[in-house]
This record gives sequence, C-alpha cells and structure tokens, in this order.
Amino acid sequence: MSLITQLETEIDALLAQNPDEVNARLRTEYSRRAKGRERSIVLFGAVSGPATIALSGLRRIGIVPLAFTDNNQNLWNTVKDGIPVLPPAEAVEKYKDSAIFVITIFNSSAVRRQLAAMGCAYVATYEMLFFGYHEVFIPFYDLDFPTRIFEESNLVRKGFALWSDDFSREGYVSQLVYRMSLDPDSLVTKNDPKEEYFPKSLRKIFPCDTFVDCGAFDGDTIKDFLSIGVDYRKIISLEPDAMNFRRLKEYIEALPAEHRNRIEIIKMAVGSKKGWLSFESNGSMLSNLIDDSDGDTLSRIKGTTDDPRTITTRVESRTLDDLVPLGATGYIKMDIEGAEMDALKGATRLIETSCADWAITVYHRPDDLWKVPLVFAPHSSHYDFHLERYSEGITETVCYIIRK
Repeated sequence: MSLITQLETEIDALLAQNPDEVNARLRTEYSRRAKGRERSIVLFGAVSGPATIALSGLRRIGIVPLAFTDNNQNLWNTVKDGIPVLPPAEAVEKYKDSAIFVITIFNSSAVRRQLAAMGCAYVATYEMLFFGYHEVFIPFYDLDFPTRIFEESNLVRKGFALWSDDFSREGYVSQLVYRMSLDPDSLVTKNDPKEEYFPKSLRKIFPCDTFVDCGAFDGDTIKDFLSIGVDYRKIISLEPDAMNFRRLKEYIEALPAEHRNRIEIIKMAVGSKKGWLSFESNGSMLSNLIDDSDGDTLSRIKGTTDDPRTITTRVESRTLDDLVPLGATGYIKMDIEGAEMDALKGATRLIETSCADWAITVYHRPDDLWKVPLVFAPHSSHYDFHLERYSEGITETVCYIIRK
C-alpha cells in the first residue's frame, strides 16, 4: 500500500468517527488529566499570548491561578498581573500534588519532559484547558470543535489531493488528527522557525521582482527576507495596526538607503475589495480585523485580553490586485490573523495569471487548512503545493503555493 493510500485510509477513519463522541473527548480531556484539580492551576509560561489569554479567561469565571512558573530566571520571584512567578523547582515542590500544571507556551514538549522528570503527574496543555472551559476560550485561532472537518469532509479530501510531497501530506493528516485528539505528540516534528516564510527547500523561487508582506507587524519578516540576500526590485509592506506600523516605519527608516529606498510601507489592510473595515488594535501580533468586506466575522480570539491598549477602530482596505503592479512577478507573504481567505478574493488576477509565489498562514481559522489551497485548485497545473509547520501545535503552519 502506498503512503498516499495509507493516508487516505487514515482520513476516512477520522471522518467516520461520531462527531459527538469526538467533541466529548475534547471537552473532558482537561478534567481527565486534572483528576479533581481543575480549579487549582499553575500556569507554566508567564509572558506568552496563551498565558495572557488563559489568565484573563480564568479570572472571568472566578478562577485565580495559584502561580505562574517559567524557565526565564529573570521572572522568578516577580509578580505578573497580580500572580507570583515562581522558579519551576519551587512551584513543583509546593503544588505538584495539589494543582494541575497548565503549559501556556506554543511548544510544550520540552516542558512536559521537564515536569515529568520533576515528578509532576498532573499536567495539561493550554489547548486542553481551553476546551475544558470552552464557553470561555473557544474559538482560539483554528482551535475549535472539529465541526467543519465533518461538515466539509468532501473539501477536506480535495485539499489532501493537492499536496505535492509526502511531508506535506503527512503534515496535513496529522493536523486533522490533532484537532480531533489534542494529542500533544502528534505534531512534534516541525521545521526550523528561523526559516518561516523562507525555507531553504523553496528558495529556488528567488530572486523576485516584488516581495509583498501582508501583515508586516514590526518588520520582522522583511528583516528575514533581507538576511538571506535576495535580489529584489521592490518591497510592498502592509500593516494596519497603528502601533505596529510606527515600529515598522522606524525599522525601515533605520535601514541603509539601498534597501530603504526600495521599500514602500502602507498603513492598510488587504481584503476582497476597497473600503474600510473594523479592526481590533493593541500593538501586538494579536491585532486583527473584526469583520471582512462582506461583514462576516473574522476574529477567532474569543479569550480576548484585558489589555487597556486594545481599541476598536476603522482601517482602510485595498485588494492585492490593486496594490501589486500589473506585470510584476514576486513573492507574497500573508499572515493576517484570519483574514487570509478574504484577501485572496481580492487577488483573482494574481492567482489566475500565476505571476506570484505565495506563503499563506493556515492556522487562524479551522477551515483555512484546506480552503486556502483550494482557492488555487482551478489553476493547480501551474502550481506546486507545500505545507510546513514551525511550531509543535496548530500555530505557525504555512501553506506555500509555488509556480511550477
């Protein structure tokens, strides 16, 4: 039996499960691991996005964590949002029998091994906690009950058929497994995070005429792009968050003139049409569009933070077809917190003419994993499809659509 056939059989078995039973497993995994300690919690990881959201959500339902713990010694014996931050050894000695340790970082395997070696028997990931209190936390990016996997089973199978290599096919199926099981070991294999958006295996696509950075944040991706020595003509950089845009502008202005003069920075979102969109701004990676050009909800962060910087505002939106000059060829990176599908609706010309290579995040919404590549399916003879993951869980998963 070929690997493709094996994986297709595995997909069939996943889709043959009873959805109610799958959902029940997801809801009860946290309590199964806590064994009566559900409300006695130590959060391992004090400064991550999941930690901030976990603390905010728990407080809303009357649960105050006993402590944070963290491997960063600079945080030990400090106070974070009113919660003490203890060294791991002290936290385990004090609470290993009375509390469950919830790992609130994206890559949990090393911490799970660390806690096991310290004799800590009650451990869960933040994903398990979020499903345990799903009314508060779910959805969170594409962390959601797998309703759409079952409802869109035909599209799930069509998405699988697009991948151009076995690594991508296996990664795709493992994502489906994870979403139905929360097995923390099912997604351990990952690529080097330093290569996100520019993996060595795909650098044959460079040089490029124009690099378009959708969701430029503070310029981190442009920095990576320049570091690999790409021969390019122009960079178009788009960032709608005012605080992020200010940091982006400062970074670009500090570059040597040979780069600075070829970079256009635009305080704008990308969408399916020209207009104005509602936007939740807080100067972080969690800033996101609230709705798309048709008024459909985009935000996938139910456990929103209590950050006083967060404001709801309006931002201008343009289409990629309008922003990228006719005839330009290039590389388009898209990490826009759940607005990827809406932005692709405004890139019909670019997709149909096969004038660009694409790196698109597919972890912000539960169906992006198959729907993003399926946008390109009518033109699949012109593209190769690759799936790479840069964390152990659902985050930092990127779909590459590369011209043949």
